[in-house]
Amino acid sequence: PEEALPEKRGAGRYSLGVLCLCGFGWMSDGAENVVLSYMLPTLEDLWSLSPSQLGAMSTAIYFGQAAGATFWGALADAGGRRPVFLLSLALTVLFGVASSAAPGFYTYCMLRLATGFAIGGNLPLAVSLASELLPPSLRDRGVVALQLFNEIGSLGSTGLAALLLPGRWRLYLCLVALPAAAVLAAAAFA
Repeated sequence: PEEALPEKRGAGRYSLGVLCLCGFGWMSDGAENVVLSYMLPTLEDLWSLSPSQLGAMSTAIYFGQAAGATFWGALADAGGRRPVFLLSLALTVLFGVASSAAPGFYTYCMLRLATGFAIGGNLPLAVSLASELLPPSLRDRGVVALQLFNEIGSLGSTGLAALLLPGRWRLYLCLVALPAAAVLAAAAFA
């Protein structure tokens, strides 16, 4: 049956590779999800933003994530999980780094909406891939391990924020994109 091949592979290099690729996807999600917390006060001061502009910034990012989760799930059903997962990560890197070059509020909001849309696929597709490709005997522990990757991403992003913000916010946004870039680099050799 469907379960035979993943179980036959067992807990070897393949399973570890799947867990690491999916895990770094979750790490990317965790890192990007805390960006807003640190960028709001930085950009509020830098661009003299009003409370309504700060609210619009939050709305744009979370709307992007919600729309992305729906879109990427449907696309993955039609086109396959792995290529769609990698595409969502590629766009996370592209829009995440592009947001570091935003000259002002409106451009930043549009780029973070696009980043949110891209990361909307990372988490659900990583879980789907891990659930489908890990042996049944490892799935429960594998999915729990994914959450640890997410927390590592959040903590790493927090540490970078403490080191770099407010003055080096553009570098911060570039570095937060690294987990997604790492998955793309590793997937190119997998």
